[in-house]
Amino acid sequence: MVDAKTYIIDGVAFGGKQGENPTVLIGSIFYSGHHIVTDPNKGEFNKEKAKQYIKNFRDYSKKYRIPCALDVVAETPTAMVKFLDFAIDEFTGPIVLDGIYDARLRGIQHVKDRGVGDRIIYDSIWKNTKTELAALKDAGIKSAILFSYDIADSSSSKRFSVMTEGTKKYPSLLKQAEQAGITQMLVDNVITHFDSVGDVIETNIMFKNMFKLPVGCGPANISYYLAKFDKEMTTQEIRDSSLIAILCLFSDFLLFGPIERAKTAFMSAYIGIGVKNSLKFDLFEIYQGE
Repeated sequence: MVDAKTYIIDGVAFGGKQGENPTVLIGSIFYSGHHIVTDPNKGEFNKEKAKQYIKNFRDYSKKYRIPCALDVVAETPTAMVKFLDFAIDEFTGPIVLDGIYDARLRGIQHVKDRGVGDRIIYDSIWKNTKTELAALKDAGIKSAILFSYDIADSSSSKRFSVMTEGTKKYPSLLKQAEQAGITQMLVDNVITHFDSVGDVIETNIMFKNMFKLPVGCGPANISYYLAKFDKEMTTQEIRDSSLIAILCLFSDFLLFGPIERAKTAFMSAYIGIGVKNSLKFDLFEIYQGE
């Protein structure tokens, strides 16, 4: 059985051997277009609805015994401060710091000011500026998502290259993480379309063997890239439930999308995790032929 690393972030276990820890479900709040946000620039939102969504999220997590983390997304520095303050006070568990560049930079400083760096997972290490990497190191944030993705090539070999070699313009993901002082790395092997799911599963298996790091992906992303025909052939709920159940088999964490879809996410993950735990073989084991 593949002996992989486990990271404990604000009481939640990410990674480990198959069946050792459940897949962590990460739901997003305050994302672009979220109906509870009344002014995305000023960070104004319906607090009662936000509290209810977070309560439901936590309740499903307890009911299904599947851990969770909250992805906080912001479009401006002002909004980021307000959204983070709310999440820090209302949510128990890891918080993913997400959003556009300026908002993330302000968020890093705010996390440092509030002294909650140990609760934060930075999203993401990908094409970071030197300013951003220095800010992360100064704030003492130790956990981050590494965005294993190349827009032109979703193959496992290209993802490996991004992870270890980088590009002409950017160092490798591992090098950027090192520069930022990140010691707990979660690898997001990004999904774009149904055709990329196989590449993601292959890369998750490969990375788990090679780097021993927690691996995952964001099944919610797939809907943004689907052709009109694919959307007509399915529904949002069916796409979510199918992908989550399948990808739970090969993932330590999943960014399932909007927090209001938590019920579907947890029910689907419950099935996928149950199947994984019943297997008598290691999904991540790479068998060598004679």
